[in-house]
Amino acid sequence: MVTSRHPLSVPAGITRQIWLAIVFGCIGMLLFGYDTGVVSGAMVLVADDLNLTNQQQEQAVSVTTFFAAFSCLLAAPLTSRFGRRLPIAVAAMLYLAGSLLCGLATDFTGLFLGRLILGLGIGLSSVGVPMFTSELAPSDVRGLVVTIGSVSIVVGQVVASLANVAFQQTYGGWRWAFGIAAVPAFIQLPGVFLLPESPRWLCQVGRTAEAELTLKRLRETEDVQAELDEILGEEQLTTGGDRLQAIRELWSNRVLRRSALLGIGLQMLNQLSGINTIMYYSATILRAYAGFHTSAAIWLALLCTFGQLAGNVISLFLMDHGRRATILPSAAVVFFALLALSFGFFVLNFVDPASGGAGLARIIVVVGLMAYLIAFGAGMSAVPLVYTSEIYPMRVRSAGVSQAMLAQWLTNGLVSITFLSLSDTITTGGTFAIFATLSGLGWLWIYIYAPETAGVPLEHIEKLFSDPYPRGLRRERFASLSSLLEKPTEETALKAAQPA
Repeated sequence: MVTSRHPLSVPAGITRQIWLAIVFGCIGMLLFGYDTGVVSGAMVLVADDLNLTNQQQEQAVSVTTFFAAFSCLLAAPLTSRFGRRLPIAVAAMLYLAGSLLCGLATDFTGLFLGRLILGLGIGLSSVGVPMFTSELAPSDVRGLVVTIGSVSIVVGQVVASLANVAFQQTYGGWRWAFGIAAVPAFIQLPGVFLLPESPRWLCQVGRTAEAELTLKRLRETEDVQAELDEILGEEQLTTGGDRLQAIRELWSNRVLRRSALLGIGLQMLNQLSGINTIMYYSATILRAYAGFHTSAAIWLALLCTFGQLAGNVISLFLMDHGRRATILPSAAVVFFALLALSFGFFVLNFVDPASGGAGLARIIVVVGLMAYLIAFGAGMSAVPLVYTSEIYPMRVRSAGVSQAMLAQWLTNGLVSITFLSLSDTITTGGTFAIFATLSGLGWLWIYIYAPETAGVPLEHIEKLFSDPYPRGLRRERFASLSSLLEKPTEETALKAAQPA
């Protein structure tokens, strides 16, 4: 049975070895956030310095996302054959090379190539780190452990905004903003090899004795036989890792198909709500479409990242008390905040920029941005990542996580490469109205479709997608909306999956 703990208590299940894995693993997530966030403030300076067009700006931003998507395809065979640590180490090397190349770029081609290499590193991190940390953590703190990775992404975005502010008055300051990301990558690379390998992967490849020793280190106890037996007892534990076979099973098996659709849908919704258009282009949006001057736009972009960080900190205390109770209120506020943003930008299109109405509209835009980012961070940011890391059984986990993150990065790339052009065509207000509509539909879909997984061991989550569906899960789902402080247990979550 999973016992309840106070939301502000220190989780006893996170031992020193797990903290070590969190620290070195999440450096990759911090760099993920830094390298995706640094373009928000730096791009206005890069565009001026290198004479970039709007289309070149979109390409420099979107190449990172599209190659992150391609890298997700590489992550599945890497994590299956070589373990969970290797992709994290390879990502660190790519971060190092890409950061230096961007910082030394003298034209669009050099910048584009550096951003491409960074995309490869980001894709490997986005698949490898959540999978790695979720497999190390006990079930009662798994949500918290994976959420720390999500918070690390936002911390990286905050640090990127601070770097943009610090270097904005420096000649060629954007080069420093891009280049200093090489420092944490250099630190992470040797640290990854100090981490234990995932005991679940070790069991999968037949290294049971090593898995037992690793579990003892992770749990800081000799009594790990029950957990080891549970891992070994998972049905159809594979040894080779035929990726095509895993993908076929994901889509031919009714139960696994439900989990696959949930993982892909949540990752797409994460992007279709517009988060990375704001994180990539916030300074550009505020300068070009809201009328703020460059310095104010960069400072406001920094404020935006702090807003999302505040929301992510909130999610740390809620995640293991219910995934649904965390994401549903978040998605609802995101919907209304996007409507406010759409209204504010529509007003700015039709009033004199120097009038009082324009000033009021700018206030609505800034307040809407902050409400959106806090609300998004409080659930929509981390919950999809947590679900993706835990809803697939071991035999298809690499393929499942990989395809979900592939969907996220493809959607990310599609949204980011079209945002500026779409804003010029149907106005920024119209673009945010589309995001609001998609977010509202996404809330309804989550309400109907997503089961509660908090407190359920990884080996048992597959049962939550079994028949009857969704009738058998409805009571547990709806109850979780009013149970933010009542942590679900394995017994209550699994009971919901039994025939009514």
